[in-house]
Amino acid sequence: MSQLLSDSAFADAGIPMAFVLPSAERGGLGLIQSANGAMAFFTGRSMEELRGLAFAELVHRDDVALGEDLIARLRSGAVESCSFEKRFEHADGHRTWGLVTVAQGHDIGGSRQGTLVLQVHDISERKHFVGQLEYFADHDPLTSLYNQRRFRIDVDRQLAYGRRHGSGGLC
Repeated sequence: MSQLLSDSAFADAGIPMAFVLPSAERGGLGLIQSANGAMAFFTGRSMEELRGLAFAELVHRDDVALGEDLIARLRSGAVESCSFEKRFEHADGHRTWGLVTVAQGHDIGGSRQGTLVLQVHDISERKHFVGQLEYFADHDPLTSLYNQRRFRIDVDRQLAYGRRHGSGGLC
């Protein structure tokens, strides 16, 4: 595949993609070398704003380190790619969920040698529906209070805590 064709496939891809430098800190993903238009749309930033930005700046601060061990395994050659979920901070302030897939970049021309190729699938809608299903599984539809299933889970959790710490769960 020619360099021109691969650059066009990257730029015109409908899925958010970026070339990111590896980093020993901040989650294993460093500065963004380049990003496509879909990544710009997903993050609410222009491609120029993304270039040179630390990938960690796009991610919720509690999720920066998620996947760091997987990226280390990727860089060591133990795996060919890795995936993990992260919350992203959109430029307008709202949060989106993304399934991040990272692979080692292979560039024949050498201009992106050593970079990581990153793709993000927007899973915000799926996360929303999973949250709704969890709520419906744990709550009574009429009163919105915890249902018997959830009550039993909480009682079992408290009894186990009491057994571990010697109080037996009694007040």
